Amino acid sequence: LNQAERSYLHEDIARALEAMYGAEVGTVAVLLAWHYTEAGLLTPARTYLHQAGMQASASAAYALAASYFSQALALTGEAEGELRFDLLLAREEAYYVDGQREAERADLDTLETLAATLADPRRQSDAALRRARYAVNISGEYGRGAAAAQQALAAAERSSGADSGGDVARQAAARRWWGEALWRQGEYAAAQAQLGTAVSQARQAGDVQMEAEALRNLGIATMLSGDAPTAISLSQEALALSRRIGDRHGESRNLNNLGYAVIAQGSYEQARRYLEEGLQVARRAGLREGEVFVLGNLATVALHLGDYPQAEVYAAQELQLSREVELRALEAEALTTLGRAHLHMDQVATGLEQVRAGLSTLQEMGHWEGEPIALLALGEALRRLGQAADAQAIYRETLEKAQAHADLGVTLFALAGLAATALDLAAPAQAGEQALALLALLPRQEVRYDLAAPAGLYLAGYRGLAAVADERALAVLQAGYRLLMDTAAKIESEALRRSFLENVPANRELVAACAQRFPDGVPDAPVDLAALFPPPVASPITAEPAVVETAPAEPEVAPGSTTGEMPAQVVNGQVGGPVADPIAAPPGASAPARPVTPPSAPAPALPPVPVAKAASVQVDLSGAGLAGALLNAKNLAGWRLAGADLSRAQLRAADLQHADLRGANLREADLRGADLTGVLYDEQTLWPEDLPPRLGAL
Repeated sequence: LNQAERSYLHEDIARALEAMYGAEVGTVAVLLAWHYTEAGLLTPARTYLHQAGMQASASAAYALAASYFSQALALTGEAEGELRFDLLLAREEAYYVDGQREAERADLDTLETLAATLADPRRQSDAALRRARYAVNISGEYGRGAAAAQQALAAAERSSGADSGGDVARQAAARRWWGEALWRQGEYAAAQAQLGTAVSQARQAGDVQMEAEALRNLGIATMLSGDAPTAISLSQEALALSRRIGDRHGESRNLNNLGYAVIAQGSYEQARRYLEEGLQVARRAGLREGEVFVLGNLATVALHLGDYPQAEVYAAQELQLSREVELRALEAEALTTLGRAHLHMDQVATGLEQVRAGLSTLQEMGHWEGEPIALLALGEALRRLGQAADAQAIYRETLEKAQAHADLGVTLFALAGLAATALDLAAPAQAGEQALALLALLPRQEVRYDLAAPAGLYLAGYRGLAAVADERALAVLQAGYRLLMDTAAKIESEALRRSFLENVPANRELVAACAQRFPDGVPDAPVDLAALFPPPVASPITAEPAVVETAPAEPEVAPGSTTGEMPAQVVNGQVGGPVADPIAAPPGASAPARPVTPPSAPAPALPPVPVAKAASVQVDLSGAGLAGALLNAKNLAGWRLAGADLSRAQLRAADLQHADLRGANLREADLRGADLTGVLYDEQTLWPEDLPPRLGAL
């Protein structure tokens, strides 16, 4: 046949196939694309190539999908800008999931240029969203990612939408990536605010996949801020949504996050079950990025169980795959985990080099989520090498950064490190002071098991007090033993339970100390550490090593006095900077020492409790956007929240004493059990409808 006859015959066959398959025509999309291409009919050819690409992506054949999208682009002229944009957007997605970073970056650049030319707010928002995803997930440029998310949000707000409110679905996506950029930098309250709004907007738009994504990230930010039970609940809700819509990427990531959250609670075997299921889902769906995340957390579980060879295997796999798909943050975390495993396998020099390499990248990226683990591991490595002074400097740096991020979970381990290094340096008084600062905070802060072995906290507290002959040392040891045994009881495998107790250094040393100090067995009676160690007048978070003074029975604080006031930054209505000290007394109020409740058994008279000096941190969040923020049980005493948007915020049992709430929006906020003593408010303050009659009582 000549060319013209062949073209007509290809068209006839394509039309016949469409008629035969009807509603099921998608099953022969590839064949139809070929027939229409040969017929010279480019419009239907591109349509079926696009459809074939989407089908290939759904089947995890991402390289094939990218090939179909490329063929469709080859049939699309430069003048057809909108169609080119949509095909590029689909191809960039295939490259992203498949880890083809060079090709992905090229498409990102083209998308941004084309979006600017088209002047379409929706497409400008899409291009900015993809840039935000790449910056946050791949390159670790969190500042750039947050900026791109804000650009996407602004474009979505300009776009036409229901009731002229803009494109709500794209606004939800923008806040989801903004929120992740924030929590990766340690800005947990600000992240929760953005992600809470993202959940609401996704629900409003009916975007179930984005709702699940926002819930998943909200769970992470909540867990990192110290509320693992709520984080688990949020992750379970997100997992159910992902499964409902068949989103395998979301299913894998939510299983991973559930594993991470239960690691933080010390439920290692349960965590491993979640993670192994998440790994299977990721591998079946060809989700290489998801596989890297799960491998990293499986390595963490093995570390905490004392199975260091297995931790090395998982971390090595994570390192190799993260390098293949160019995930910088996960590569750095894999190096840190490998280093920790090698430290415990007596390969100290190798471990130290790997931890330092991982830490360097994490600090360069501003990746606070992973940095504390690397810092604590570095301090431990230096101690093992006999470099106590260098280790002390690392723990001091960790403490300073924890203060900047108001991260009390990290603060606990940094104080424990300082107490331990003080003993290494033959400074018992300093060790006792740091131990007291640690123990004043320990009963009031949920311990994060993912950072390091919690037994190390009790061991450092016990040894610090014992060094100064403090009678409470044995009570601390007893409390640590009870916690350790409760954690071990969750491990079903006898071999793993033995590994947990015998291979993890802090666990092994705490058990040995108990055998020495309690030859007849550790008493079963519960220990009330909160009664034995009342909170200090000032925060134990201090950048100075062992700057401690003995407090009088009733310390006097001049009304309104502060030392080194540190207001937080508010950028574009969002939080950025230090957050309030949850132990400090409210500004402008005297802070009498709380009485020590006697323990159940008679105890000798206790010496005055040393109190660490620290700057009083007063936070100014006036006008901040904190709608939907999760602030349950948080200490917001004395915060400046004038004009802040706290609508729908979770403030149950929060301490708001003397906070400035003038003009704040608290509509639909949950204030059950909150302490509103001495709050400043005015006629412009918008309270929940049921609150004004109860304000005096609260």
